[in-house]
Parts: sequence; C-alpha cells; structure tokens
Amino acid sequence: MFARWGQHRFQRAFVARRIKRARSITSNGGIDSASLGNIKHLADRITTAKNSTIFLTGAGLSAASGIATYRGEGGVWDSFVTDWGTKRKLKEDPLEWYNTYWLGTHGQAVPAVHEAAQAIGQDTIRQGPRSSGGQRCVARPKPNQGHLALERLCHGTNCRVVTQNVDGLHFQGVAKEERRQKLIEIHGDASTFKCAGHPNRPLNGFWDALLCPVLDAGNCPFGITDTVDRNLDVRIDESGFPQIDEVPMCPSCSALLMPAVLFFDEAYRDHDVYRWMECIQWKLSANTLVMVGTSNSVGITSTLLRAAYLQGMHVYDINTEPTDTDPIAAIDVRRIRGPSEQALPLLSAAVLDSS
Repeated sequence: MFARWGQHRFQRAFVARRIKRARSITSNGGIDSASLGNIKHLADRITTAKNSTIFLTGAGLSAASGIATYRGEGGVWDSFVTDWGTKRKLKEDPLEWYNTYWLGTHGQAVPAVHEAAQAIGQDTIRQGPRSSGGQRCVARPKPNQGHLALERLCHGTNCRVVTQNVDGLHFQGVAKEERRQKLIEIHGDASTFKCAGHPNRPLNGFWDALLCPVLDAGNCPFGITDTVDRNLDVRIDESGFPQIDEVPMCPSCSALLMPAVLFFDEAYRDHDVYRWMECIQWKLSANTLVMVGTSNSVGITSTLLRAAYLQGMHVYDINTEPTDTDPIAAIDVRRIRGPSEQALPLLSAAVLDSS
C-alpha cells in the first residue's frame, strides 16, 4: 500500500513539473493559474485512475478550425436552425432544404463542398442564412491543436471521446478500427447519408424496445442501421454559397436521402449511426467526465451530467466562458478557463510525459 502511495505521489509531482515546464515553453493565453492547477489535477487523475475518462466535445473545440460555434459569441443557433433542422422541414421541399439550410449552415463539413470550392480555386465559402448575406468561412477546415492533442492523449491512455460535432475533425489520422474504439460521433457524420423513408423508432420503454426489431423488419436498412456514401454534385454560386440542383435518393428504396446527423425531431435511438447504446456503456465504465467547448444545452450533456452525479464521477469543464451544469446543480465541477486548443496540448503533454 505504501509503495503504491509513493508511486502515486511521484506521479503527481512529475505531472506538476510537466505543467510548470509547459507553462514556460507554451503561451497560455487566457489560461489563469487556477485553471492550470485544474489541468494538473485532471492529468493526475488520468494518470492514476483505473477507470476510463470521457471527453465530451462540442462546437467550441472546432472554433479554432474556422467553424462557427452555436451558442457562444457569433453563434449560428437561432429559430432558423431549430426550425429547419428537422425531418418535417426537409420533406416539405427537399431541394430548398438542402440549399438553404444544410449546405448553408453545414457546408464546411461536407466533402463535396470542399471539392467544389477547390475546383474553382476558392478557399472560402459563405455560411449562414442567405437573407442576411451569411459570413465568409474557410471552405475546408482542418483539425486544430485541440483535436490533435486529444488524439495523442486517447492513443496512449484509457481516454475516449464522445463528440457532438459532425465535422469529422476528430481522429482524422487514425486507423478506422482504432477511431471507432476511441470515438463516438453521437450526433452523426455529415459526410454520409441515411434514408428518410423510415419512420422514427418508438419512444423509450420496455415494450417499445421489444417491438423495435419487428417494426424495423422490412424497412430500408439505410433508414435504421447503415449509411450511404454519396457524393453530392455541389457548385459554388456567384455569392459564394454551396448549392445543388438535384437531391440525393436512396439506392435501396428510392426514397429521399438525408444527412446522417441527428435532426431536432429525432431521438438518439432512431438510427444506429449515433451509437447510443455504446455511449451508455462507455459512461457506465467511466469515473471522469471532461466537457470541452460545449454549452451543456443538448440531450447528451444532460445524460452524461446525470450519470456523473449518480456515479460520483469527477467532472471538469474546459471552456472560454462560464457554462451551466444544470440540471444537476449539485455537481462539483473543476473549471479550466481558456481556449481548448491551448488547454488540451498542456494536458496531453503532462499526461503522456508522465506515463
């Protein structure tokens, strides 16, 4: 027991030295001393804990890659996004939906948009409501130092990532199997499609769970389990907005294809691409939750915060601005204030150099 205590004491001291050294060689920007202390505390937990650590990432992580955040300063979430980001709105006028909403707000995450912009020699596109003129954004975002630090950290430790982002910037340089073992894209993948012809699965409940296989039988597999790789024929119009002239159709049942992302009138259980049950298993085996660049305003954050409260998990929040931990106000959260592209490299260096 004393040998183990001595080993942990040595590891904590080593982590502290690594943080101190990182501060001397890295510009810590707006990261204050209290936040640096919490980075040290988190690094120590990752180094010594037996159970896994879950990083829950949001739009703030991708801000340094040039992708607009949702609810922070300059965010794009408003009634336009919540109204248009539904299956109902898609089916009213599919072509208008793709051009006005999907390509207008998520075009940066669509590979066909990258190719269309490159074909005409442009490195930016317009994103946002056309009525307001949108804003110029980088056409092909790349992983930033925060993404890369998380990739290194997860490769060498028992850490995993659940991301709310659909931009595909996590683990780009990692083999497919390892990527699946370390990453759940809980809101889907903007580079692929699913069939819109399948109805939503029933609400939660014992009998509903039993009925799901019966209700799913005979329906298009791309509507419930599989996804379709389809390259949209995108052009960049004179204003800089990405557009298409024909909507994609399902190769199996000829119904409309929709992006394989979570819509506002869908649930996590409606398609296997969200890997909801795997996410539940991950949270049960974790003892530390780290929220990165998220406003804690959607379903998955509430789910994981409740799990943290019930399981007695340690909770950390890496963000540039204060966030709520509602609906569980009793959770003790260690705050790390500053850009994730600065905080995560400090954390990664401290953990990996001490292991």
